Amino acid sequence: MPPMELDVRTLFELPLFAGLSAAELAGIEPNLATEDYATGTYVFRRGDHGDALYVVLAGQVALENPVGSRPEILALCGPGDWFGELALLSGGPRTAHARVTIGSRLLRVSRAVWAELSLRAPELFARLSTRLSDQLRATNEPARRARHAVVACASPGARAIEWPGELAESIRRQFPEREVHLLAHRDRTELERALAGIVSPDALVLLARETDAAFADRRLEWRGPCEWRLAPGHGARPWEVIRGTSPALALDRVARRLAGGSVGIALGAGGAYGFAHLGMLRAFDAAGIPIDSVAGTSMGAIVGSAIAAGAPVSHLVAFAEAAATRYRTLVLRDLNLRGPSLLRGTGVMRLLAELDELREGSFERLILPFVAIAMDLRNGEEVVLDSGPLLEGIAPSFAMPGIFPSRVIGERVMVDGAMVNPVPVDRARELGVDFIIAAQPIPPLQPLPADQVGGLLGGARWVANLLPLARLRHVMDGLDSSLRSFQSLWFRLANASALGAEAIVRPDLRQFWFLQFGEARRIIEAGEQAAEAALPDLRRALGERLGWRAP
Repeated sequence: MPPMELDVRTLFELPLFAGLSAAELAGIEPNLATEDYATGTYVFRRGDHGDALYVVLAGQVALENPVGSRPEILALCGPGDWFGELALLSGGPRTAHARVTIGSRLLRVSRAVWAELSLRAPELFARLSTRLSDQLRATNEPARRARHAVVACASPGARAIEWPGELAESIRRQFPEREVHLLAHRDRTELERALAGIVSPDALVLLARETDAAFADRRLEWRGPCEWRLAPGHGARPWEVIRGTSPALALDRVARRLAGGSVGIALGAGGAYGFAHLGMLRAFDAAGIPIDSVAGTSMGAIVGSAIAAGAPVSHLVAFAEAAATRYRTLVLRDLNLRGPSLLRGTGVMRLLAELDELREGSFERLILPFVAIAMDLRNGEEVVLDSGPLLEGIAPSFAMPGIFPSRVIGERVMVDGAMVNPVPVDRARELGVDFIIAAQPIPPLQPLPADQVGGLLGGARWVANLLPLARLRHVMDGLDSSLRSFQSLWFRLANASALGAEAIVRPDLRQFWFLQFGEARRIIEAGEQAAEAALPDLRRALGERLGWRAP
């Protein structure tokens, strides 16, 4: 692995040290050291003396619980993540293995160094205390529903009930190690005897006769070729709808939901960086990685809503690349020289309305469960957008202050959700899925590009100089500073938000700027490259945590 210079800037980009001043970082940097580990080696094993914590600078480390013949993966740590803090603070032994799954460079913080750092920067100790409190709270939460489940299959109407057999085959194909039983006994005594004989805690039993519902803890109802209802639903919902763009896709999604192997994505904010989501989704689509729900913020809400509405990824890629060729014209036509924001916002709404799935869609009829995130400007509260017409519903999520006007819905005055939850992993989790993939496209702040706003407003700047429109020129100069400040903040918030996911895709977009919408093609390709590089470990994690196997 090539050498990496450890300096103040490197530390400044790590979430563990976020918020520390340059002087504090300069003071602790001489006490830190990096270590390189090859793939397959162990940083430590369970029971080892805990004498250091580690921060991942490059590569990936799996934290494992060594039970049985196949260790249970507790977490995957990528660049920016840290681990080993519990043993460091408690002085006790390691509670898990730390195995290197991708050749890694780690920042090692020994106990002696940590004591010195805590004196120089007390915020570090508070940050680890908060992390440990969150972990303790998670261990005290009610256990997940037992994997042993009995599901009654129902088919209102005249349709023959042949689909339970197809569902059982889908479960076995996607989860080959899962024990699946399909029971269709007509005699009640035989059925009771068969159920009593299934004792595996991992068994999934499908009852093919609707009259046997009294023996089931869940009810699955066929509503049409591409739609099903499952009761009880997740959380407080009495039932949930499961849909697909085809009968086969819908049935596979039902199988994953029943087997405890559903996959959700959390698409982060990022302006033009968000085009990388399309590249990631294109790579996942080609690799057969399933997506069962979506949560998105800002640009992630735009991409996520279209995917949830059933738009093919290939269609969205073509749409984005075509829009990139005319973005300057759209911006110039939407300039707002009298209002509080640079753009009126009507131009982007007209552009998005060219997508039938957004123009005609509603949250209630989406193919995939989906939520978008905004912030209430009056009190700073996070707002979850999940009802009504789709296009109007997601508009508050990308109402970036200074660029677009705030959006008023009811009593709420809302702006871009990146202010409160730029990568909504927690909201994706609330949709009831078992594995979250987070997409965090925002890179750390880079030196100013030649055109400070990445070319997006270059045409408008030229107009301002020509006329001249002094007010517009002042607005744009101020916008440069505001957007750079926002990006620095969002980078840190996004890294923290993404940490709760089982997998994180972080494309390298440092060569681009927040508003370079004209570079859609190259940003999409960067997202695709990052996803393809992550696929081997993603498939492994899906297999180890869910038992899912790629087709």
